[in-house]
Amino acid sequence: MRAIEGPIAQRIQTQIVPAINSVYTAANGWYDKNGNLLSQPLYPFAAPFNSPNPAVNPPNPGVVNNYEGVLPIKPDAASSVAWVTASVSASVIVGPNPKNIDCSNSTSNSVQCTFDLRKSSSPQTLQVTASASKVGIGFRQPPGLLANVSYAGLTLSSASIQNTLVSDGTAQVVYQAVAPAAGGKVTVSIGINAADDSITDANNSATGWFIRNQWYMFTYYAVSGRYAPGGNEKCAGGPASTPCLTMYVDGVPNNNVRALLVFAGRFLTGVNTPLRPMTGDPAIGDPKSYFEGYNLRAATNYLSATPPSSFWWVFDKHSAATSAFNDRTFSIAP
Repeated sequence: MRAIEGPIAQRIQTQIVPAINSVYTAANGWYDKNGNLLSQPLYPFAAPFNSPNPAVNPPNPGVVNNYEGVLPIKPDAASSVAWVTASVSASVIVGPNPKNIDCSNSTSNSVQCTFDLRKSSSPQTLQVTASASKVGIGFRQPPGLLANVSYAGLTLSSASIQNTLVSDGTAQVVYQAVAPAAGGKVTVSIGINAADDSITDANNSATGWFIRNQWYMFTYYAVSGRYAPGGNEKCAGGPASTPCLTMYVDGVPNNNVRALLVFAGRFLTGVNTPLRPMTGDPAIGDPKSYFEGYNLRAATNYLSATPPSSFWWVFDKHSAATSAFNDRTFSIAP
């Protein structure tokens, strides 16, 4: 382990961290809850920190409102990401009240809304809103894409679509388009995009090694609630229960860390708790077997109590390993 710790840590820094930062971004069509393109990346909820036995703890999805654990890199199961039909709604936001709007034919794979529009003195703006399930608990592509939108009847123009992560782990999708003033009927269909981001692909040429060699099981992941789904994207002024993370770098604090990783180094005799045989015993996932310093305190305090006890958001980074500390800590952002 000693010989490969450095190279693995370097690859996490140069390959895994940038990949995490490239998923929930404005460049991929993600918006904040105020309808603006994201100014900073957001990050998914964490998966549970359990046994490092892949038979017991394979890649798992995240858990809503879980801010510490391991990366939620489980590929999406079939039909996991789907439209929530009860969430579908539609309206005319510019123009007269329509004769009728019917979204009752929507399914988990396709939102379908039919507008029966009145004649207007100017073009009318239509809006369709729907939620997609289980997006913020993993690394997903936007569920709503203009490429997956079709319409029948009137010709629509100036179409746009927004995807926003919500605190319950869903993604809200808002589609808008302009219909002619003449009125008439048009049916808008939006197919679901249930695809994962490439970071979940064990065969990906840049990041697949992290999954194939199961390093995710030895890498602690923490995200501030302010940069998790539904967060306010600000380290200042948010709820005290979801602070930005603090990382001490050789004793100097950075209080504005949005998300981080801690890669566990080799076992330190007299410091770490010996692992039990790989039996699936949850105690195998005891953070005392892996982490040291503030990292151990943060993980222990977060995992051992609900709500977590104090200092669960405070972590450590040392420039050089010692006989008492050999964690490799990486700020994902900033």
